[in-house]
Amino acid sequence: MDGTVERLGGIDVVVANAGINRAAPVDAIDREMWEKIVEVNLLGVWRIVRACLPHVIDRRGYVLCIASMYALLHGATVSAYVTSKAGVEAFADSIRVELKPLGVDVGVAYFSFLDTDLVRTALEEPAIRKLRDNLPGPFNRTSPVKPAVEATANAIERRSRTVFYPPWLRVAAPLRGVLQPLLEPRMAASAEEPVRMLRERESGRPPH
Repeated sequence: MDGTVERLGGIDVVVANAGINRAAPVDAIDREMWEKIVEVNLLGVWRIVRACLPHVIDRRGYVLCIASMYALLHGATVSAYVTSKAGVEAFADSIRVELKPLGVDVGVAYFSFLDTDLVRTALEEPAIRKLRDNLPGPFNRTSPVKPAVEATANAIERRSRTVFYPPWLRVAAPLRGVLQPLLEPRMAASAEEPVRMLRERESGRPPH
C-alpha cells in the first residue's frame, strides 16, 4: 500500500473482493477448508480495508466491499461461503457508520451467479448444478460479468451505499426476511440428493 501511495500519490478507492468456495455439507467438509473459506472471504476483506484505510481517510475516499446474493439468501452446502459473505455485509455496515464523519463512504456489492471461473467450475459438478437449478427463477440464472463490472464502476463514481447485479436483487434485498423462510421448504426438499452426492464425494477425499 505504501508503494502504491508513493507511485500514484494516494489511494482514493478500495474494492475489497475475495472469494473462494467449496460446496459440501457442514458435517462432511474438511474443517480446515471451511475455515480457509472464511479466512479468505471475510478476513481477506478486513485485511485489505485495514491496510488501505489510513490512505483512504486521508483522501476522504470510498470503500466497496464485495458481498454476494448469498449474504441475503442462505442455502445448503455453502455454510462457510454464506457465513463469510454475510460477515462482509455486516463489516461494511459497521465501518460505514464510523467512517462517515471522516468523509469516507462505504458500499456493499451484491451479485448473483456471474459467469466467472468460480461459478463455471462449480457448476461442472452435477450435485451443485442440481442445487442451483432447483432454486426458483431468477435466483438460478447465470449472468454475464461485464454488466456487473459496469455497475461496480458506476457505484464507485457515485460512492453508492449498495450495488446490485442483476438489478432484481435490489428488490430481493429488503424482502430477505420473507424470502428466506418462504424458500427454505423448497430448498430443503430438493437438497436431499445433491447433499448425499456431495457427502459421498467428501468422504472419498484424503484429509486436507
